[in-house]
Amino acid sequence: MSQGNTQLLTVEQVAEYCQLSQSTIYHWLCDGKLKHVKLGTAVRIRRQDLDRFVLQRVQPKGNGSNGSGETTAA
Repeated sequence: MSQGNTQLLTVEQVAEYCQLSQSTIYHWLCDGKLKHVKLGTAVRIRRQDLDRFVLQRVQPKGNGSNGSGETTAA
């Protein structure tokens, strides 16, 4: 498996990238919100899974957004 296909990140790297605490990342993992792999006792997050997770949470621009992707009547 080449690094070009799959890059594995540590919880620390993900927390730094997202500018959040490591405990927040662990909560996401435990809640099943963010996919991860366990290699022995080590937890790793595939870069493509992190990218997908972040893109799914991008809020649309514009007024009237309720955060679910739907617009509300003004």
